[in-house]
Amino acid sequence: MNTDFDVVSIIISYDSQRAICVQKANDEHYIITQYDLDNQEKTFEENFKGNYIKMAEVEQNSKGNLYHVVYMDDGVWKLRVFGQKERSLEE
Repeated sequence: MNTDFDVVSIIISYDSQRAICVQKANDEHYIITQYDLDNQEKTFEENFKGNYIKMAEVEQNSKGNLYHVVYMDDGVWKLRVFGQKERSLEE
């Protein structure tokens, strides 16, 4: 699969249905993209923009159907929780 930006990390969900990719556009912009492994199509993409973002990798629950990422935006820690299709409100 081709990506638009530099890849920081990629995980495969425990159910082997999805690949979740963290990409870095620049210090102010990161992207999490989720791909369906059966057809390699993008199932969703979420942009994270701020003053100075640092993000490493996505973690998942034991079923591989719920994910989260902890990241920092200019010294403030934030948590984002999302599923295979739905997203939580930003915390």
